[in-house]
Amino acid sequence: MIKKILVPYDGSKHSDKVLEYALNLADKWDAALEILTVVPEESYVYAYRTGIDCSICKAKKELVHKYQHTFNVEREDILSSAFKMANEKYPDLDVTSKLLVGRPSDKIVEECKKGNFDLIVMGNRGLGRVKGFLLGSVSQRVSNDAECPVLIVK
Repeated sequence: MIKKILVPYDGSKHSDKVLEYALNLADKWDAALEILTVVPEESYVYAYRTGIDCSICKAKKELVHKYQHTFNVEREDILSSAFKMANEKYPDLDVTSKLLVGRPSDKIVEECKKGNFDLIVMGNRGLGRVKGFLLGSVSQRVSNDAECPVLIVK
């Protein structure tokens, strides 16, 4: 029985589609749903924002911290908007949201295990200029490492 669904969310149009799909499933199954946004660690955020290789990031600590803060605020806003939309469209669903910092695939798998989720619903592609570096293989890693079923929405 599916009672808890985890939805990794990055704010892209594709993740909006995934979230809508997961909300429909949660509504049909009367399941709780958590919207999870994972913010990559500082050096990855810097590379994402600038297109500059991560090995250079450590030498520009102040700028890296600035990008991290800005990225965190943006992700919090995106997560808040998704949470608000979910509650407006499905007011009777038990919807929560969470923001974590770290390697996206690792954090998704950890959150799934920690929260005893029955299903992960996620997209097959992500957001960003360095998509392959940050998010391109996240769904593959999660599907390999998660202890519960993973539904990948195209």
